[in-house]
Amino acid sequence: VDRDGNPNRRTSLNMLERKAQSRLPNGRIFLAENAWQEIEVWVLAGHDLPANWSWQSIRSEINPKENYFLPFAKLRGLLDEPGQGRKTLASETAGRYWRVRQRCPEDVLALEEKLKMKLSISSG
Repeated sequence: VDRDGNPNRRTSLNMLERKAQSRLPNGRIFLAENAWQEIEVWVLAGHDLPANWSWQSIRSEINPKENYFLPFAKLRGLLDEPGQGRKTLASETAGRYWRVRQRCPEDVLALEEKLKMKLSISSG
């Protein structure tokens, strides 16, 4: 889930998790994590970006999809693909998870920690 610049999204996700958990059968879990920006930022994190782009600028941009992702997809010649290059670029990023983890630690590490905690509770 991306937060689209909404600083209160985490509260909404916590409520969604509690609601889903109350309806799921035992042994099932539902997790929601708050990506800092749009998912396209995670996709960009897995790629070698143009030399004149700053990762800090991408992370602080309120509209990264429009100002970074779409120009990158255009640069790669993928805008005419269904999803404007998301499938191809996301597939490439999947093989570089370590890079996403390194560039987006406040998102990815939070999700990893939540998974570890939930999995240790359910297996313990």
